[in-house]
Amino acid sequence: MDPILLGLTCVICAVAFYLLFIEGKSWRNSRRTDRRQGAANRRRPANAAARRHQQQRAAAQAPRQMTESSFESLSENSGSESSDTDTGSKPASDTPKKKIGTKKAQKLAEKERRKEEREAEERYRETMRKKDDEEIKRRKEAEAKEAAAEAAKAAAEEKLRLEQEAREQAEYERLKVTFSIEGEGVGVQQLDEETEAQLNADFIETIKRVKLISLERLCVKFDMKTDVSYP
Repeated sequence: MDPILLGLTCVICAVAFYLLFIEGKSWRNSRRTDRRQGAANRRRPANAAARRHQQQRAAAQAPRQMTESSFESLSENSGSESSDTDTGSKPASDTPKKKIGTKKAQKLAEKERRKEEREAEERYRETMRKKDDEEIKRRKEAEAKEAAAEAAKAAAEEKLRLEQEAREQAEYERLKVTFSIEGEGVGVQQLDEETEAQLNADFIETIKRVKLISLERLCVKFDMKTDVSYP
C-alpha cells in the first residue's frame, strides 16, 4: 500500500477517534448535569413540604404562646377596666406584649379552670337550694290542705252526731209522754253470802211449814217484787 495513503488513513482515524472521545465526554457531562438537576428538583419539593410542616406546627403552637395581658384579663385577680381619662393612657398597640412560658401559661389556665369549676359549683348549689325550697313549700301546702280536709271531715262528722242525738232526744221526748208508772217495786238488795244463804233457808222453811202459800204473801214476807216479767 502506498505509505502516504496509509498515513492519511491513520490521521483520519485518529481525528475521528478524538472527535468521538470529545463527543462522548461531552455527552457524559451533560448526563451528569441532568442528574444533578433532577436530584435538586426532587429535593426542592421535599424541602418545601418540610417548610410547610414547620409552619403548620408553629401555627398550632401559636395559641399556647399567649401574652400576659390576655391571661391577666382571664385571671380572677384581674381588676376592673380603668376608665379613660383626659390625660389618656398609652394605646394598647403601644404596650409591648411579652410572651410567657408554657409552665406559666399552664398555671394561669389551671387557675381559670378552677375558677370556672367554683362558679359552676355555686350555680349548682343555688339551683339545688331553690329546688329544696320549692319542695318544702309544696309539702307544707299539701300538709295544710290535708289538715283542712281532716278538719272539715271532723266538723261534718260532729254535725251528723249532734243531729243524730237531737233526733234521738226528740224521739225519746215524744215517747216519754206515753209512759205511765203504776207502781214501784222494791229493788234488789245486795246480800253477802251468809245472809243470802240464811234467806234461802228461811224461804225454803216457810214453804215447808205453810205447805200452801200465795206468791204475793211470799213476796211480801221476803220483800220481793210481785210483778215478774218473762222474756
